[in-house]
This record gives sequence, C-alpha cells and structure tokens, in this order.
Amino acid sequence: MYYVIARGDSTYTSQCYDGCTPVTVAAASGVSGIDLALPLAAHIHGTALGPDGSPLSGIYAYAFDVNSPNQYRAEIGSDGTYSLTVPDGSYTIGFIDWNLNYISGCYSTTSAPSLVTLPAEIMLDPACTRVNVMASGPTSPGEATVPEVRMALAGVTPVGTNVEVTPAGVSDVTITFSGVATGGITTATVSQELGGGQPTPSGFQLSSSPTYYDLSTGAKTTGPIEVCLPYEPWAYADPSLVRLLHWNGSRWDDVTTSLDQVNDVVCGTTTSLSPFVVAQSLQQLQSITFSPLADQTYGAGPIALSATASSGLAMTYSSTGPCAVNADTLSISGAGTCTVTASQAGNDAWQAAAPLANHCP
Repeated sequence: MYYVIARGDSTYTSQCYDGCTPVTVAAASGVSGIDLALPLAAHIHGTALGPDGSPLSGIYAYAFDVNSPNQYRAEIGSDGTYSLTVPDGSYTIGFIDWNLNYISGCYSTTSAPSLVTLPAEIMLDPACTRVNVMASGPTSPGEATVPEVRMALAGVTPVGTNVEVTPAGVSDVTITFSGVATGGITTATVSQELGGGQPTPSGFQLSSSPTYYDLSTGAKTTGPIEVCLPYEPWAYADPSLVRLLHWNGSRWDDVTTSLDQVNDVVCGTTTSLSPFVVAQSLQQLQSITFSPLADQTYGAGPIALSATASSGLAMTYSSTGPCAVNADTLSISGAGTCTVTASQAGNDAWQAAAPLANHCP
C-alpha cells in the first residue's frame, strides 16, 4: 500500500490522494486513475522572535486547519520571518520549538505579545485566533499577515517561594524550588547513559532503556528542592517499587517522597541538582503494626511492647518523655506523656519501614 502525494509550490498547495487513503498495488501490476487536482495556494506570513526581539533558530511555524487534521509548516528564517503555503481555509497559527528551549504557543489577539502558550497538541484551542485565507475566491484575500509574536524562553526560574518550573529541554519534568533568591534558567539534559562514570545503582533495577535527567539551574536557590519525573510502568516488574534516585557526587541516593501510580510520576526531595534516574527497588516494602498504648500509672511494672513488621524482622523502639525503653520493654519514670516510636530498618531484601509512634496517656 502507498500514499500518493503531489507536492505543490508557491502557486499550488500539496495534495494527498483521496484524503490520504492508501492505494494498494498488486505485484507485477499497476493502478490507474489516481488523479489529483492541486488547489491554488494561499499564503500566511509573519514574524516570530525571542523574548528580547532576537531572531529564533530551529523554530517552526505551523498552520493548523480548523476543519481537518491537515497541518502545514515552515521553518522560521534567520531574520525571524516565515511564510506558510496553504489551501483555502481557516487556520490557527502555532509556533513550536521541538528542542523545548522556548515555550510553544499559538497566535492570539487576546494576549500580549500575541502569543498564548499551549502544548503543541492543543493548537486548536479556542484561545487561538483563526486566520482565514482564500486564494480562489473573491471575498477573502489569498494572503494574510499575522502580527509579530514573541516566544518566551523555557525554564525561566523567577525569584520567589515555592517556584515550580518545567526545565528547558523537557516537557514532562517539574522542579519546585522552596526559595529562589536570584532568578535564572533551569535546564534538563536527557540521555540514555551517563558520561561521568557513575556506577549502576546498587540494590535497584534500571529499566532496559533507562533515561537519565541531568538537571541544573542558573538560579540561586534556598531550601529543599522537589523533583518529579515520569516513568513507564510497563518497564518495571513491580511498578509499586519504583523509586527516584539522585547522584550526590559519590553515590546514588533514594530521595523518593511520593509515587503517583495513576499519572505515572515519581517525586523526591533533595538539596542539589545533578543526574536523576528512575529505578525499581530490589527490596520489598514493609509496614509496621503497633497497637495503641493503654494509659499507665507511675510506679506500675514494665510494659511489654508488641509492634510487628510485615516483613517479620525484629523491631526496635525509642522513647521520649518520662519513660525509657530497654529492648522491647517500656518503663514509666514519672507523670506526663510518653511517646514510643517503633522502627524497622530493613535489610538487603526489605526497605526500611516508615516509623510508627504511639503515646500514653
């Protein structure tokens, strides 16, 4: 099967035979009657620049047909101008940087400077202004000029608190800075292997094709940093054990704080940026069961503690307040509130359990 397309020029637009229906040709035979009539071309012109008015490089302008899935594109020239050759119709005009250094968007008369920032897949959003052209009719012009648009840099990290940023170079990673004292640009470099000689994370299983995210920022930041990365659940034997690992300069640290198995996103908290990778822990999860402590009277005898871990591993206890723990026995030493925390540190087969605290009275 073949798609038959006749390429146009500045006078005629390209056309795909029968709405791009495949044409079947049997071996040692031919097919006739594959005729195409190329419509006269209309043109949509304009200028797209960077936020400082400088020309863009490697950016494409698109005309999205409002009434069909057809789209037409032209690379923006070194002077910032573009010219789209299209058939008669109504279009939204989008500007897309597939390198993700600039934020993609569409031309809109409702925004300044004439650009609404939207993901590339929704360029037919009602916020995008329609541009009508008709080369073959007397009522609409065959030429349309779109006002100048300015594309914003991706990864801009402004001064503030709880600043959430999508780094330049990616579209599915978020970084939240607790504080930004001096603004800058945050970037991500994505690769299938690391160039710094980092070892394979011990105790974890990478996917068959791991993705490393080398994150950096030119902003001066303070406090913890939350990093959220996407993952493919099918790439792991047990997606519930997916973890976010961070290279701290000498080893891989598990910095995981949350795992969203609905949206397939894993998040973690760190104090610095460098390579991150998603991996599956080879240790099983465990939890602690610790029944509430009954109120105790000062002077009563020792109390046996009976918390258990789902792993079956031995428990450890710690206490605060007018009490003391010796192995798995609690002694009350005075009046007040005694808090006992049960812990299980894990081993090669089990992750550390989340500690669980009880108190009396």
